[in-house]
Amino acid sequence: MTIDELRILRGLSLKKLCEAAGLSMGAIFKLTRPGAELERAQLGTVMKLAAGLGAVITVDPEGVTIRPQEEAK
Repeated sequence: MTIDELRILRGLSLKKLCEAAGLSMGAIFKLTRPGAELERAQLGTVMKLAAGLGAVITVDPEGVTIRPQEEAK
């Protein structure tokens, strides 16, 4: 699931996601543009994004994934 798909699932506009995550619009654009790699973002930024989306992040050798909190096991 992409960040934009998760944002839409949560019913958040980009502005509302910025407010919920405490991130600037520029930071959100960088993380949601095609080809963006969460692995290159600062961990604190990804954590804020996950909190704003009500999601969890997983970091493993395959990379960084973000998914809805209710899917977390």
